[in-house]
Amino acid sequence: MKHLFVLALLAGCAVDEDPDLSTETSEITGVWFGYDCEAGSIIGGTRVTDHVTASHGAYIAFDAGGSARFFRGIGAPAYFYGWARVMVPASGGGLSVQFDSDPPAVYALLASSTWMWIPIGGHELQVGTRQIKLTATTAGLLVDRILFVQASSFIPITDVYEAEAGSLVFPMTIGTQRLPATTKYVSVPNGSGDYAGRVDLDVAVPYDTTYILWARANAPSTADNSFRVGRDGSANGFAWDAAVTSTMGWTWNRPTVAQRIDITDVLSIASVDDGAKRDKLLITNDPGFLPIESSPPLVIAM
Repeated sequence: MKHLFVLALLAGCAVDEDPDLSTETSEITGVWFGYDCEAGSIIGGTRVTDHVTASHGAYIAFDAGGSARFFRGIGAPAYFYGWARVMVPASGGGLSVQFDSDPPAVYALLASSTWMWIPIGGHELQVGTRQIKLTATTAGLLVDRILFVQASSFIPITDVYEAEAGSLVFPMTIGTQRLPATTKYVSVPNGSGDYAGRVDLDVAVPYDTTYILWARANAPSTADNSFRVGRDGSANGFAWDAAVTSTMGWTWNRPTVAQRIDITDVLSIASVDDGAKRDKLLITNDPGFLPIESSPPLVIAM
């Protein structure tokens, strides 16, 4: 029998899985389900806005009193802990979260000029049709994603590191692409030789475990797209082939394996192919988060 779970959010969100299914299971999050907010059912003063730092490249922005709904099938009763990825105006903000006909819970939010994850309580979800309604109590609140997990200790992150901010091992160098948009990157210049050069990035995560990595890269051919990821200066980690792009194009892609990272750690990205360029590294434990920040010319292969 199919059940529909309704998530009424401050504005719509996109479902990460078939709405007829109840949950997914990930080695990183455990049992979970989530939404990109721009794909939900919008009520009142709410609009969808494109932004390169939001999952799937868009988020929802609310006027005071704006809200939205989501639908979900729940096949077995379970307790879930909720999180929302938000950006809050300088005056602060508030988010009201209501499940079915229960009294709404109101969360006061401090101003933030960058995205941050905030907890939105724990909820016992029973079998059958469920409804969650999120309402903005102040204008200007932005919401990107909603995530529900069964693990009480889970803390979501979606942290981006600029590759050029790391320490470089020769012949890895910092370069700048001026068109179509200014982009700083690290690379081993063509002709310098393969298997040479490295960038080391100091990173921080909530706890020691495995995380999903994404990299924004330029890779004009399969001869200019490969690197390796390790820890603490080691290049003995896993191989990672970036998606092939056009000559000046950039796109995000992720490896097929997760990376173990400690609370404070050093990720080492070693060049395999000279000519491959890396712009940013994203670390996340949200399986549904999808970075989209391609720049013309468009990607020609994935």
